[in-house]
Amino acid sequence: VPGTAFLDMAVHAADLTGYGEVAELVISDPLVLPGHGGVDVQVQVVRAGEQAEVSIHSRPGQDTDWTTHATGTLTNPTTDGSGGGTAPGAGTRPPADAVELDIDELYERLAARGFRTGPLFQSVQAAWQRDGELYVEVSLPEDVDADGHRIHPALLDGLCQLLAVDAEVEPGSALTGSTWHNVRWEDEPSPSALRMAFTGNGLSVETVSGRPVASAGSVALHAVPLQATEDLGETPPASRPRPARRTDPQWFVRDLVDKDDETRGQLLLALVREQVAQVLGHADAETVDPDKAFSELGFDSMAAVEVRNRLGRRTGLSLPSTLVFDHPTARRTAVWLDAELRPPAEDSAEALLGRMNRLEALLSNATRTFEEQAAITAGLESLVQLWRSRTAALSAQEEAAAALDDASDDELFAVLDAELSGG
Repeated sequence: VPGTAFLDMAVHAADLTGYGEVAELVISDPLVLPGHGGVDVQVQVVRAGEQAEVSIHSRPGQDTDWTTHATGTLTNPTTDGSGGGTAPGAGTRPPADAVELDIDELYERLAARGFRTGPLFQSVQAAWQRDGELYVEVSLPEDVDADGHRIHPALLDGLCQLLAVDAEVEPGSALTGSTWHNVRWEDEPSPSALRMAFTGNGLSVETVSGRPVASAGSVALHAVPLQATEDLGETPPASRPRPARRTDPQWFVRDLVDKDDETRGQLLLALVREQVAQVLGHADAETVDPDKAFSELGFDSMAAVEVRNRLGRRTGLSLPSTLVFDHPTARRTAVWLDAELRPPAEDSAEALLGRMNRLEALLSNATRTFEEQAAITAGLESLVQLWRSRTAALSAQEEAAAALDDASDDELFAVLDAELSGG
């Protein structure tokens, strides 16, 4: 399943939750379909003020761990144009001096690099190139319907194929991971044929008649292991190694709860150094200097995204895309993670609301006798009465304090005299 399918899912999630832009989507692990049976796919959206965090996961069965394929942020477009997106309909026809590419050769070269597509995903009909710009015409087979998609993944994947065919990657990897920013779309669904222009890392998408369809502020590919991406659109042989399933992140968080500050810091620093070492291809995490800047260790933007994704999967946190730039050493990243993972104070509003949410879940799933329901109802009513009495008392104290703050000197002296005289 190509990464563009996850972008399609994120756009649908944004539509359903009332957002108009995928501000960022980092697609890390491809989804390789098994030779038989199906997979469960889960799209999670967690609102956070004016934006929401989105993540996409899959698992091959009920008793297996979830694999995280993509994480990102949903928001609404800015009205001042500062979102960074290429305006839909910015012009997708190739300039007169653009050089036309040989499409048959494109798919031959992709196959030679170990990336073979089925007929559905051979959507590129024509393409032109000029000084790093790409102009593409894509269409679906006649028997394939684009209904239900803003942009059918097979159409958008044509652009990714063109970006990947000449890119240099390490042996054993392919450019099937990707990062998308400021993705916007029009209300009308996508037709089965489109024109696209990729200029200055921005993307503009139109119908063949010139109607704007979608845009993206930037698109960048990054490498993932080739064993997870071969034979896209075909059934992989049973002997092919499958991507490792991700460990449930909650075990790591639970393991930190009872640790003292020093041990927590050591565990988190070890985690960061381990992930950095794996991304950089080091055999031992001890080779990662905890106080050396990531840029000095050999980081580029792809490494930064991959470390951020790995740490997010291991901790269960939704991490900012600028994590390693804001906290540019392993130690500083570990310190930031520690602050994010610390539970709220027991008496904080956040902690109390969390317990109320858990209580709500328990009550919604509870099956009780009539007598037990009556006892639980009486207990809840008692808690509500206690809370109202408490808040009323606090409100009275605050009103009294405010009255004293506004009182004149004569009024203050009168109050003090009454208190001292016992009146």
